[in-house]
Amino acid sequence: MTATPIKELTIVLASQRSGSTVLCQDVTAVGGLGVPNEYFLKIIGKNKPQDPSEQHVLEAIAQGQDPARPEAAAIKMMISQAPTVASYIDGGDPRPPTQATQRVIDWARARFERVAIIVECH
Repeated sequence: MTATPIKELTIVLASQRSGSTVLCQDVTAVGGLGVPNEYFLKIIGKNKPQDPSEQHVLEAIAQGQDPARPEAAAIKMMISQAPTVASYIDGGDPRPPTQATQRVIDWARARFERVAIIVECH
């Protein structure tokens, strides 16, 4: 059985202590948008793969596929995680958070048919 390719991505972009966990629960409850969570935590910091790549980012995103609508996935990305995620995508050095966040968004728009960005910052 082949996994359903992800065509639609929802990114919940947040800062620490902004209420994003409740927002992610709301996105999941709406249904059809994916199941956002901090899946990037499994591939950054002490859990960093030996040779980080775009494939690791895609695997993290796949964890947020909606069981009822697997072509849709969602992920929560903290702004502080953006430099690491962006460097995995393009293999470059980490960028400042604002530039890295835009790089991740641009990459997602080029990779998926539909990208929704939900921002929760304080």
